[in-house]
Amino acid sequence: MLDDSELKAIRSAVSDFIKSEIEKESDLFKIWKEGFSLGYFDLSSLKPIESSTVFSAVHEINPEVGSRLLYLSLS
Repeated sequence: MLDDSELKAIRSAVSDFIKSEIEKESDLFKIWKEGFSLGYFDLSSLKPIESSTVFSAVHEINPEVGSRLLYLSLS
């Protein structure tokens, strides 16, 4: 199981990624694709707690973006 510091590191990395991508890119599919290539949205490679942390971080920054990126990851 991951400890708190590992989960905080994931949350911080995802938050930084989403903030920078939203500022420079309006196409959510491109943001999702880049995040997937970095492993953030590849649900098959993430543990459930990691997935929860990733989408919680995205949702915290922008709920609309978080919902759409989660949808893309699940489809």
